[in-house]
Amino acid sequence: ALPEYRMRFADRIQKHFFDEATISRDNVQQLMQSRVEQIDQAIKMRMALVNNVSDSELVPKALFQIAGNLHALATYSKASDAYEFYASQFPKKPEAKQSLQNAAVFREGLGQLDAAIKNYKAYIKLVGTKDKKKAAKVFFQIGGIYQKRKEWPKVIKHYRKFLKDFSKTAELDLVLAAHTRIGNAYFKQAEPYLPPKSKRKRIDWGSFDKFNKPAQKAYNRAYKAFLALSDAEKKTLTGGRHAVAEARFMMGESVYIDVRYRTKLKAKSYRNLKKFIKTMVDKIGERSLAIAKGEKIYAEVIKLRSPNWAIAALGRTGQLYQLLSDDVYNYPAPKAFNEEQVETFKGEMSDQSDRFRTKAVTGYVTCLKVAQQYKWFNPWTQAAERQLAELDPGKYRSNAELRSEPTHFQKSGVRQDFISELPKEEELK
Repeated sequence: ALPEYRMRFADRIQKHFFDEATISRDNVQQLMQSRVEQIDQAIKMRMALVNNVSDSELVPKALFQIAGNLHALATYSKASDAYEFYASQFPKKPEAKQSLQNAAVFREGLGQLDAAIKNYKAYIKLVGTKDKKKAAKVFFQIGGIYQKRKEWPKVIKHYRKFLKDFSKTAELDLVLAAHTRIGNAYFKQAEPYLPPKSKRKRIDWGSFDKFNKPAQKAYNRAYKAFLALSDAEKKTLTGGRHAVAEARFMMGESVYIDVRYRTKLKAKSYRNLKKFIKTMVDKIGERSLAIAKGEKIYAEVIKLRSPNWAIAALGRTGQLYQLLSDDVYNYPAPKAFNEEQVETFKGEMSDQSDRFRTKAVTGYVTCLKVAQQYKWFNPWTQAAERQLAELDPGKYRSNAELRSEPTHFQKSGVRQDFISELPKEEELK
């Protein structure tokens, strides 16, 4: 059947693109121009009806069709004007809700965000108590506009109101996402990372804690709300699962920030080599326990089966262990040590460093394996490739291949087994 299908398909390509050329560029342009002229004529006739027979019962229908005609012509600004006019004049007509929804989407796409918010709110007012689930969905969308504007206090206020008014009627996905978006709005204001070429010399940890604490509470609410769901409810989730995975990942970020920026490997210096090495090993152990706390959180992210955040969690796990490996390897020997003691100390630290370097490599390799399994590549996979090339250039190299990056989530038609934990090193060979 397949060879026959291919031949029939090739025959039609030859017929329509070459022999009769019905789908040639010129013919398609001519057809489109003909349709545009027909729509223009329809608009003129309907406008004549509205202007000359304004008391006709057909006027509402004509106005809605004019908006639809402008919509078809892709003149979205004028179509928005027409839809808004229709909704304002005939709010009780069934088409008023669709008009406001279309106008809101077009305004948002055009970057006319205030007008979009106004239309969304008018839509909610029309829907009222008749369809609370739909009203909740539209109210949630308004918060997305505040996000685009980076108006973080408004984002927080809006989604808190959403949870207050719609938590019992909205879809579970939106309720979980609202908690996460509140957390993100706080975390954005915390500014924990110093951007390149920043004028700030250091992070203001007082300001960071002020915003990070409520951010973590919001993330925790999202995660606890998910855990409280029944298995049946969890199976219905789509975007909500990704929102929870993001929330749990951001909870792990507090550990990462502590390890990278707020604490450091430091041991009391001793002249006695063995005593100093023992002290260092103890301090390394304490630091590795802190990292293990972050690794545990990131492992829970992986179990949530959200490809984007699972990849991020694996990449971050690799980075945590690479940070510790580098800190141990680069730790300076006490100035009182002679050359032989320095060599012995460096050798011991190199052995300790290798343990964590191996875990870092494991995290990065698993990150790339999951990405390949799901064909899901993002900045985390690119970073993993670079770090592997840096850690072991003889075995790994950074891949310069350009890959498309996913920008939204959707259900897959094929379910695959998901890597839910880091494999042992020997399993990667």
